[in-house]
Amino acid sequence: MRVPPSPAPSSSAVAPAYIPDDADARDAQPDPAFAPAALYRRLRAEPIDPVASMHARRAIDDGLTKVPYLDRTSLRVRCAATLCEVHGDFMPGLSSENINVGMQARQGDTLRTPLHTAGLTMVAASFGPDGSTLYTQRRPD
Repeated sequence: MRVPPSPAPSSSAVAPAYIPDDADARDAQPDPAFAPAALYRRLRAEPIDPVASMHARRAIDDGLTKVPYLDRTSLRVRCAATLCEVHGDFMPGLSSENINVGMQARQGDTLRTPLHTAGLTMVAASFGPDGSTLYTQRRPD
């Protein structure tokens, strides 16, 4: 069976000769260097600075004590020279309202302020069925 050729485009369907680059849209794209997978690899490749790691971990622990509904037994904090990874989950059986309260605290000033005071910045987070992972980075002096 022979397939008929596609019809010729009509003269009213003219493609633009030039599509301008949208710098605002391009700048709004996330930096791939701060994607959680990239940060995961960077953290594991970074040397460990014992003093900086201890300082960062104390700030993270201090901030996390103020976040309600976290399952403290699931928390795992790993720090290297400039990056830290915080992985954990909320307590099982929470209502969606309680999870929202915890998420707002975890993503907002409740955690951000103690991190900022310690010279750390939240740079990325990922959320999944097995919990969430947050990455912080030491701000340059």
